[in-house]
Amino acid sequence: MKKYLILIIIAIIILPNNVISQISLINTYDEAVYVTNIEDEGYKYYGINFETNQCLIYNLDHSLWKSIDIATPENSYIDEIAYVSSKLFNTDSNIELLVVFNEYIVTSDTSGYFLYTTKVINENGVTFLDVPGGGYSIIYKIEENEANLLIYIYDFSISPIGASTNVYSIPGVPYSVNEIDSGIKLENAFPNPSSSFITIPYELNQTSKNARIVIYNEIGTEVYRKDVDSKSNNYKLNTRRFTKGVYFYHIETNGYSSPSRKIIIQ
Repeated sequence: MKKYLILIIIAIIILPNNVISQISLINTYDEAVYVTNIEDEGYKYYGINFETNQCLIYNLDHSLWKSIDIATPENSYIDEIAYVSSKLFNTDSNIELLVVFNEYIVTSDTSGYFLYTTKVINENGVTFLDVPGGGYSIIYKIEENEANLLIYIYDFSISPIGASTNVYSIPGVPYSVNEIDSGIKLENAFPNPSSSFITIPYELNQTSKNARIVIYNEIGTEVYRKDVDSKSNNYKLNTRRFTKGVYFYHIETNGYSSPSRKIIIQ
């Protein structure tokens, strides 16, 4: 009887260690990657290679599925890639994506500003949409097979900042777009680049809970996290706490995350 009791005690001690799942690293990418659900292809990872100006798309086993060359305008850089899909912007089988480019304009007072451009292209380099000034986009699913694309256009060369919104119908099927509004509106930080303080404008719905701003470096490592709320419409960040380089930021709330935006710390 004592023998069986000892075995039972040993089993109780060992069992929890075997039952509790462990978080384990399964892969590391050289760039920040995101997830998309491509119709007829399923879930894929995708990221940006800023050196080669490519969108890299990976299978769930982390093998490379496609690399898409992106023709970048002169003196511009890729700022963001979003909505990697096959039947959202067009009904053919090619991969399409929305790309935001930025160009830093140097002014006589040395403050400078960013000039943004948003394009919708496909994997063959065909441009479906070209919006000068477009720096932030949201797609809203209106009906099961209908969605609108909203592109926010900014003019940082004037003060106060000029802003307008273009609304576009989308001819494709919004296969991977959520019907629910995330309740987040995140705008470009200023001044950018910065060596001291930077202001990040944002808007949150009154129902937003546990909202936080998250900042991460070029390889996707989180370096800063801070709670924010809907009572304010901007967050002032002391950039002296970071080393010089390129960083990205987004806001998370209610289980949703805004598209990421870039800041440069000098």
